[in-house]
Amino acid sequence: MVLAAEIGLIIGTLVFVIFIIMALYSLHENEPLAMRHSLIAAFVLPMPFIILSLIQQPWAQTLLIILIAISSAFVIIILLPIIPKKHA
Repeated sequence: MVLAAEIGLIIGTLVFVIFIIMALYSLHENEPLAMRHSLIAAFVLPMPFIILSLIQQPWAQTLLIILIAISSAFVIIILLPIIPKKHA
């Protein structure tokens, strides 16, 4: 299996697990709407990663690399601390 496919499967699994944990936490907090949304996201969001990882074609691997790059950039932008400039 190509390295991109293995990384895609790992990312898809992590996304699934994170949203399942969010759904369980929402259930614990008695938030049925948030739980339902988390469960839907748990099954929908990892699909492109998993499907593209299982297709052994060059175009699928290229799309998977692009998807991983965009997803990684999004996570970095979201988690990057932005320090506001102080006005003197």
